[in-house]
Amino acid sequence: MSTIKNAATTAILLIVLFAACQKDPGGPSIIDPPDEQDTTLLGMKINTMSVLRNGKAWKVDNLTVIRGEEDSLQVYIGKASTSSGLTEKFNIYGVPSIKGQHPVINEIFAYWTGRPYFSMGWSYDGDQFLGFTRADTLYPDNHFEILRFDPAKRILEGKFEVKLVGDLVNYPAFWDPEKIISDTILLTEGKFVVQVPE
Repeated sequence: MSTIKNAATTAILLIVLFAACQKDPGGPSIIDPPDEQDTTLLGMKINTMSVLRNGKAWKVDNLTVIRGEEDSLQVYIGKASTSSGLTEKFNIYGVPSIKGQHPVINEIFAYWTGRPYFSMGWSYDGDQFLGFTRADTLYPDNHFEILRFDPAKRILEGKFEVKLVGDLVNYPAFWDPEKIISDTILLTEGKFVVQVPE
């Protein structure tokens, strides 16, 4: 008798477990994670850049973005900041909209070919030119990559690393109390999000 009772109890338990396994748990459904390229720059505001400048965090807001020729959709990204009469101008010319890696150049008049050109220059009181830097093409880790271009929203996202070298042609130290001018600037872990003008 007990054997029949145990068998019946076991059968009932198996039926209950089977029914429980078939029931919709009602929890959140599993969603495939987004492609990594769609999350690389997540959280950055439009027209901002984040980069390590000689190892120190350098966040640049309110970038100036100018659209180039229609067929190439190349973009100019720039920022000028002034402190104690000293003006620093950072520029990336010829930013392409095509996803992928693009070679960094140091010939300014070749940027329309879809190869980005970096420069940083300084002046004092708007007219005293102090010097400028541009990409060191011998630096092996120079790279520039477009991660995404959304043509509907005109959002362009990218990342880069570049070493800038140059000449300080006229540089009295008292014009640079914060010592921001250097003839060698290494920009690493750079990333940007900009909106291309219509």
